Amino acid sequence: MDVENVGETVLFVDFGLVIPIPGCHANPGRLSLADGLALPGDHLTLAMDNGQAAGVRPILFFSSAPSVPDSPCGTVTPFGELLIDLGSRFGRVLLPTWDGTNASSVDLPLPNDVALINAELYVQGLFVDINRTAAEDFRATNALRIQIGAP
Repeated sequence: MDVENVGETVLFVDFGLVIPIPGCHANPGRLSLADGLALPGDHLTLAMDNGQAAGVRPILFFSSAPSVPDSPCGTVTPFGELLIDLGSRFGRVLLPTWDGTNASSVDLPLPNDVALINAELYVQGLFVDINRTAAEDFRATNALRIQIGAP
């Protein structure tokens, strides 16, 4: 069989994005993507580490907007730099208590819905000392910008 070269093809693949937002004041807590792809029908495993003391409770807050649009910086608060817009907050997730050594993580399934393609959301973590045993009651993390890709 003869094969004829008829030209070149460019193929674009969209696996979604999960981009860390460090802010401008270096929050001591860490939020990271541990596993998964930002695609409908897939999942994201998000992990929080570097809490203020063993036994603190990690919480993730989800928002549809950053704290300061078009800026790498957030709003400085007594517990750290706020990198998401709380006025646009639409959800929160409690993670297992941080043990002081290993990251605390949660698996978040993404619905298999094409309406999610190109959706953009922001997530930031907060360690809360519910037992009030540490010097800090609250410790913020960096944030993540998540853009859902096409499956």
